Amino acid sequence: MDNHIYGKYKKLLGIMVRTENDWITAADLSVAMTVSIRSVKSYLSDLNAMYHDLIQSSNKGYKINRILAKQLLSASGTERPYTPQERVRFILKKLLAAPYESLDIFQLSEEELFVSLETVKKDLSIIRKRLHEFDLYIITTGFDVVLEGSELDKRKMLSNILYEEFSENVFSLTAVEKVFPQYNVKYIYNTILEACKRHRSFVNEYSLMTLLLDIVISIDRIKNDYTIPYKSFNQNTIAPEYLLARDIASHLEEYFHITYNEIELNEIMTIIISNLIKTDSDKVTMKNIDKYVDTDCNVLIQPLSTQMANFGFIDVNNDTFMTRFMLHINNLLMRLKNNYERKNPLIMHIKTSCPMLFECAVTLSDIINKKTGYRVGEHETVYIALHIGSLLSTHLSMRNKISCVLLFPSYYDYGEKLTSQLTGSFDSMIVIQGVIAHLEELQSITAHIDLVISVVQIPHFFNVEFVCVNPFMTEYDFNAIRLRIEKIRQHKKKQRLFEHLKQISGPAIFNRNIAFQNEDEAIRYMAALMIENGYAGEAFEDEVLSREHSYSTAYRNIAIPHSMQMSAKKTGMAVMINEKPIPWGQNMVNIVLLFTIEKETQNLFYDIFDNLITLLLEASNAAKITECKTYDDFIKTIIDCL
Repeated sequence: MDNHIYGKYKKLLGIMVRTENDWITAADLSVAMTVSIRSVKSYLSDLNAMYHDLIQSSNKGYKINRILAKQLLSASGTERPYTPQERVRFILKKLLAAPYESLDIFQLSEEELFVSLETVKKDLSIIRKRLHEFDLYIITTGFDVVLEGSELDKRKMLSNILYEEFSENVFSLTAVEKVFPQYNVKYIYNTILEACKRHRSFVNEYSLMTLLLDIVISIDRIKNDYTIPYKSFNQNTIAPEYLLARDIASHLEEYFHITYNEIELNEIMTIIISNLIKTDSDKVTMKNIDKYVDTDCNVLIQPLSTQMANFGFIDVNNDTFMTRFMLHINNLLMRLKNNYERKNPLIMHIKTSCPMLFECAVTLSDIINKKTGYRVGEHETVYIALHIGSLLSTHLSMRNKISCVLLFPSYYDYGEKLTSQLTGSFDSMIVIQGVIAHLEELQSITAHIDLVISVVQIPHFFNVEFVCVNPFMTEYDFNAIRLRIEKIRQHKKKQRLFEHLKQISGPAIFNRNIAFQNEDEAIRYMAALMIENGYAGEAFEDEVLSREHSYSTAYRNIAIPHSMQMSAKKTGMAVMINEKPIPWGQNMVNIVLLFTIEKETQNLFYDIFDNLITLLLEASNAAKITECKTYDDFIKTIIDCL
């Protein structure tokens, strides 16, 4: 069987085994595999021809026999990489495992990868770019390749590779144990926790796992004689972080029979400073915050607070939020100064399920970059998103509430009791504007309310949405109210999105099937279109390209390029739909929505942005949009997909 094709089969099986639902559509599989729906169906057909009853098909999509699929994946072996991404990681780990020895790429291609030498050479060009991010490089002599660079940078590279692999599964203690089965990872985990307790330091689970992985890597490198060369420097040996690092190191030295020199120990201290808080964050308040954050953090927090206030959903006067946010920014600055990035296992989940939240965090990361000169990576940006997200749910809840009145003839305090019952059950969904006792009172208020909850039938000529309930509220009544609320909310959402889309887009900035070699070409073409139609000034193209090169705006097969300056003449959205996808960084993109954003209408952008990405990340919806031939088809299809 051809190895390249087998790699596709292996990837397809892996995706189907890991999917949460029993059934998955060809459209969903095509997005996950970045191949056409036709190719997916071909692979599925081939697999069923080779293995009877492996995959079922119906109008719901495809369902895999998980037991048989896992047996096939296990039998295929886990060591040999099949996809380009797997090969790149495999070669990098080979280079890192023997950093002072040459790697014979001819032998590697023939005996381990089973691909052509030319394929491996193409992989090396990708590897060079990745190594450059960590100040590493390779030297090739004939078929021999040698990795050059500092030991510290090699460790950071290895940590990055392992995080990529963890992101495809679950980053946990068990995952680290599988990568390093030769070490007692549980002992290291407990050693860190117990030392933190002794030194009264607080660490959350994400930070603890990051700290654990970096320390396991350091143990492995030292055990294999790949140490950081010693050099003389002044070390504060009474600093709390140094004492904690020394405590952890002494236990690890005794258990694993290794020695941490002062440089190695300093690296543990750097990781600790970057991940730990000296006390439980619940004990920190805005009154004593200066004891826990540095001057740089205090200076930076002002422009960040101003921007967060501009978002419209963050209360910067919320002391609890601001103390925790400042502690996070203080630790982030420590990591940036030490060229250290804390990885986040939720990166893809946050980017795809909370796009507006991630976009707001990107704006804050850009401010940090401009004020400090340090670039905040996507992993760290997601941590910022998690912090500001704690206040987002309240904002969205208020935005999506519908206004109601109760129609209840005056009888003792039943109206008050019903109001209390409804508020308790639907507080996040409705705002009760008042209680009325007579039908005639509806005449003057129907234009200002979304729903009437009534204990009597309301004649149709009042032209108002209503639900009739029992005065003594049964479970049936609660369900009826809930269904009507959802119906109204969905209608309002569709109406709002339709009006917003018509306001910011049009046929003049709608395009289809224009060939581009990469994202830069697509952005230049679409930016010129927006400038020509009066949406933005001449600087817009460079602003969008700068944003794209810093943080990719691609989400699977969708891209939403825009500037972070919010200095456009008016908010607008250009549309590009291509049946043949555009290479966009690591993605293949069929749908491009380029935004111009005017500062005064930025909330309009955030509302549309969040709704569109969430909608288009559904593979079936994206497939329908890709088939749209005209602007009107595009708008209608989006609304129909809601």
